[in-house]
Amino acid sequence: MAGSTAAALLCAALTHHLSSRLWELGSIQTRQLCAETVCWLVLPVLVRSQARSHTTIWNFHSISKATSPVSWSFHSLFKATSPVSWKPPRRSTNVSNAIWVFAAGAAAAACYHAEAGVPGLLPALTPLLLITENRRRPELQVLASDEPWSLLSPLANTVWGTGFAAAVAIFALSNWGLQECLLSAALLGALVRVYIHLLPAASSTTTTKTTATILDCRDGATINVEEAIVDISLCVVPMLAAALLLQALAFGLPGNIIAGIVPTLVLGLAKALSWYFTIRTAHSASWRIAAPITVFGIVAAQDPFLQSTDTQALAVLAAAFLTLAQVIAMLPKQTKRKWALWALFLLPLGPYLANISAIKAAQAAAPQDWGTAEHQHPVEALMRAAREQFDQKLARQSKDFATAEAEYVRRYGVEPPAGFEAWHTFAMAHGSLLIDDFDTIFDSVSPFWRLSGREVQQVMADAYATPGMDVFHCAFSGHTARTACRHPKRSVTFDRNIGLSLTQLLAPLAGTGALPDIQLLVNRLDEPRVVVPPPATSDATCRPTNFTVTDLSHRPTWDALTRHCSAGLTPSSNATATTTTTATSPNSNNNNNNNKINTYGLPFLSDLASATDLCHHPEYSRQHGLLQSPTTFSLVRGLVPILSPGRASTMGDVLFPAPAYGEPEFAYDARRDVPWAAKRAALYWAGSNTGGFAGRDGWWASFHRQRFVALAGNRGGRVHAYLRREGEGEEELGDSGGGNGIARVLSGFLDGRLYDVAFTHVFGCASWRECREQRGAFGTRAWADRHAPLRSQLVFDVDGNGISGRFYMLLASRSAPLKLTLLREWHDDRLAPWVHYVPVSMGLEELPEMVFYLTSTDAGRQRAREIADRGREWFAKAFRDVDLTIYLYRLMLELARLHDPDREA
Repeated sequence: MAGSTAAALLCAALTHHLSSRLWELGSIQTRQLCAETVCWLVLPVLVRSQARSHTTIWNFHSISKATSPVSWSFHSLFKATSPVSWKPPRRSTNVSNAIWVFAAGAAAAACYHAEAGVPGLLPALTPLLLITENRRRPELQVLASDEPWSLLSPLANTVWGTGFAAAVAIFALSNWGLQECLLSAALLGALVRVYIHLLPAASSTTTTKTTATILDCRDGATINVEEAIVDISLCVVPMLAAALLLQALAFGLPGNIIAGIVPTLVLGLAKALSWYFTIRTAHSASWRIAAPITVFGIVAAQDPFLQSTDTQALAVLAAAFLTLAQVIAMLPKQTKRKWALWALFLLPLGPYLANISAIKAAQAAAPQDWGTAEHQHPVEALMRAAREQFDQKLARQSKDFATAEAEYVRRYGVEPPAGFEAWHTFAMAHGSLLIDDFDTIFDSVSPFWRLSGREVQQVMADAYATPGMDVFHCAFSGHTARTACRHPKRSVTFDRNIGLSLTQLLAPLAGTGALPDIQLLVNRLDEPRVVVPPPATSDATCRPTNFTVTDLSHRPTWDALTRHCSAGLTPSSNATATTTTTATSPNSNNNNNNNKINTYGLPFLSDLASATDLCHHPEYSRQHGLLQSPTTFSLVRGLVPILSPGRASTMGDVLFPAPAYGEPEFAYDARRDVPWAAKRAALYWAGSNTGGFAGRDGWWASFHRQRFVALAGNRGGRVHAYLRREGEGEEELGDSGGGNGIARVLSGFLDGRLYDVAFTHVFGCASWRECREQRGAFGTRAWADRHAPLRSQLVFDVDGNGISGRFYMLLASRSAPLKLTLLREWHDDRLAPWVHYVPVSMGLEELPEMVFYLTSTDAGRQRAREIADRGREWFAKAFRDVDLTIYLYRLMLELARLHDPDREA
C-alpha cells in the first residue's frame, strides 16, 4: 500500500516535471494532448495486467485452462477479471452515463492543462470531495472521528483542515487572473462531478434526508475504475482524438514532429503510471486521496530557481508538505511503513535548498569590495564618467542671448530662425536648464532643406492626398495656439490626442504672435515612417519632390532601412556639409575616458548613439521586432516631413514629444509610490507581447520583448556571464581586470528572485497558432496594476511597436529605470544614460550581471538608488510641461523656416 502511494506521488511529480519541459520543443498544447492519448491507450493495459496478475495468484489453474501463457496477447490483457471467460459486463444506464461523465471530465481536464497549464483552483478539489463524501456517507465521518486523533488527521478529515491546505496550495499556484480563475472554477466543478462517481454510493437514509446539490449525484451511480477502465478508455481516446483533430485544423501540425516523439511517449507513459498507481492507492483508501496526490505532484515539480519571490517559494514548499501530510493521513491506519512516505518531501525540499545554496554561493563569489579604488564595477565607472560629462554639459549652457546665438551658429553653421530671440527669452523666463542642446530638432528638420519652402508645402499636400499614407494633417493657429487635426478616413475624435496634446503644450503662446500658422503632418502609426534618400541618386523616383509609400507590415524592414548605410549617411548628414554633432552629448562617446573603462568583455553601453546605429549593428536584423516583422509599417521614402514620437537611426522622422506620455494610464502618481527601502530588490516588468507581428515564419522567438522575457525566466538553458573573483566561476573566459582578481565567468545560474517579469497578454499573430505557441512558451500573468512597477527597486522599460509610453512614469518614480530601446526620441538631448537611467544592450548579455550587481551587492544597491534619485530629480526639473513647450516652441520655429515660401532650397 505504501509502495503504491509512493509510486503514485513520484509519477505525479515526474509527469508535471516532464510537462514543464515540453515548451522547449514548441507546440506544447498538441504534444500534451498526444501524451494524454498515449496515457489512455496504455492505462488499460497496465490495469488489466494487474487484474490478471491477481487472478493468476488466486486461481492459476483455472486461468491456465482458459488462456495458455504462450498464447497471451495484447487483446487478452483487456479481458475481464473472470478467470475462465470474458463477457462484456452488463452495466446499468446510470453507470454507463457515469462512465461518459468521467471520460468527458478527464478529457476536459486534459484539454485545459494543455491550453492553460495547471488550474490554480485545483487544490480546492480536496475539501470539496470531503464535503461530498460526508454528505453521501455520514457514517464515514463518524468512523473517522472515532479513530485515534493525530496531528495530521485534521488535514485530511476536516473541512477546515483540508481548506487550509487548499488555500496554501492555491496561493502558491494561482496567478489570480480573472479569466484563469473563471476557467479554473469551471473545471473544478466538472472534476467534482467526475469524482462523485468514484466515491462510495450514498446510503438510502442519506438520500432521503438531504437536499440534492451540485455536490450530489442524482443517479447515485458509482464506477469501479478497474472494471470499467476499457470502457473509460474507449470514451476518452476518441474525445482526445477529436480535440487533436480540431487543433490540427485550427493550428496546423506541430513543427519538429520527429524530435518530439520520444518526449511525448515518455510523458504519456508517466501519466499512465501516475493514474495506475493512484487507482491502486485509491482502491485501498478513498478516491479523495487522488486530489492531494495530484496537487503534490504539481507543487513538487515547481522549479524554485524560477520563482520570483521567497514568499512564493516557501508557499510551494508549504503546499508540498501539507498535501503530502494529507496523503499520509488518508491512508488506512493499518498501512505499514507509511511514515517512509515523508522521504518524498525531499522532492521539493532538495531543489529549494539547492536554490538557496546557489543564491548564497553567487553572493559569496561576487567581489565584496566594489566601489574601492582597486575594484570598480563597469556600472560605477560608467556612471562616474557620464556624471562628469553631464555636469559639464549643464555648466556650459549659454547664459544670454548673444552667447546662445553664437553657439547656434557654431554648432550648425547657419543663423537661427526668425523668432529665436523671443524663444530664448521665453526659455530663460521659465527656468529652462538647457538652452543650447537641441540637436535633435536641427537633425530632424535640416535634411528637408534640400527642398524650397514652396516645395515643402507641395510635398506635404501631395503626401496627405496619397492613398495609404495614413497621416494626420494638423493645422496650428499662431494666433490662438490651437491645433486641429484631420484624417482622410478617420474621425478627429480618434486622433490619438495629437491635437489636444499640441494645443495644451503650446497654449502659453496663445495671443503672443510668437509663431505663424503652420501646417503639420503627424504619423498616426506607432512605428516611424520616413527614410530620407541621399542627395545624389540615379533613381528618378527619389528626385527631391518625389516620394514613394511602401507597405512593409509583417515583413522584414532591415534592407529598406539600411540601404543607405554604405554611403555613411545619417539623417542629419543629408542636410548640409556644415552640420555637426555636439561634441559633448552624453549619448555619444566623445569622451575618451569611456574608452578606458574595463567592462570585462560584457557589452555595457558606453556610447548610446553608436549602440542604436543600425549601420554599425547588422545583428539587430534578428533581434528587434520592428526590423523583423513590424505590426504596421508604411515606409515613406522621400523628403516628406512627418512628425513621429520616435525613429530608428537611419530614418528621418521629425521628433516631437509623444502624446502617450501625457495620457492618464501612463501618469505617475506619487501617492502610489513607496520609499526605496520598502521596494523589492528585483527587476520588474509586465506587459503584452507588442513589438512585432508573429507570422508563420516563427521569428517571434527573437523579437526584443520575447527575448527579454525568455532571459528573465531562464528559458532555453542558456548560460550567463558574471563578474566574479578569479577561480569562483564555472568557466572563466579570461577577460580579467588586468591583475585585479576579477574575471568574467559563465554560469547557467540565474537568480529568479531578482526578476519579476511576465507577459500579461499575447496577441498580434498571423493565426491562433502563433499566439498559442507563445502562451505555451512563456505563460501569462494576470493583468498587472499599472502602479505595480513602483514596488520594485529596478524597473524595466522596452520598446513596443514604437516608443514605450510608460517610460516617464518610471523616470519620475523612486525606482531606477533600465531601458532597452532601438529608437531615438526628442528627449535624447536632455537625458543622460548612466545618470538618469541604465541603458541595456540589444543583446541583453550584460543584464544578468547588471541586475545582480544593482540588487545583491552593497555598492550596487547604492548605485541603483543614486540613479533612481537623480532620474527623479532631473525629471522634476527638465520634464515639466513648460519644458515640453520650450522644445515644441523651438521646433515650430524651425518648421516655420522650413515652410517659408520665400526660402530657397
